[in-house]
Amino acid sequence: MNTDQSSTGQALQPAMILEVMGQLEDCLEREAASLIQPEVPDLVDIAAEKTRCFSALVPLDRALRAIAARAEAADGDRLLQHWLDAHGVTGEVAERLRTALASCQRLNQRNGALLLARQRQVALQLQVLGILPENTLYTEKGTVSSGRRGMTSLRI
Repeated sequence: MNTDQSSTGQALQPAMILEVMGQLEDCLEREAASLIQPEVPDLVDIAAEKTRCFSALVPLDRALRAIAARAEAADGDRLLQHWLDAHGVTGEVAERLRTALASCQRLNQRNGALLLARQRQVALQLQVLGILPENTLYTEKGTVSSGRRGMTSLRI
C-alpha cells in the first residue's frame, strides 16, 4: 500500500482525510450561515478553521496533482479513483471519501456565490460613499479571480 507523507511526516490515511473533510464540511455550513446572517460574529474564526482544514488536505492535493502530472488521470473523479486504488481504499471508505469530497466542493462553490453576492452588496454601498471597487475577488462559480484587486476613490 502506497502512503503519502504530510508535512508533519505522518502518513496520509483515508481515516484522517475523512475526519478533516467532516470538519471542513461543518465549517463550510457554518460559513454559509454566517454569510447569510451577518449578525453571526464568528466568520473570522470559521475562516481560520477552514484554513486549518485546507492545510491538512494539502498532502492529498499534492498526491492528486502528481497523478495528474504523470497523465495517469485527467478529471477529478479519475484522479481520486487512482489515488484510492494506489492506497488500497475500496468499498464503504472509498465511497465516503468520494461523497465527502463532492460535498465539500459543492458547499465551497455555494459559499463562493454567497461571498460574491455579499461583495456586490458592499461594492454598491462603497459606491454610494464614492469609492469604486476595481475588480471582484470571487467569480459566480466560487473560484478566485486572478485579476488585480483594490479600490479607487471616486472624486466628487
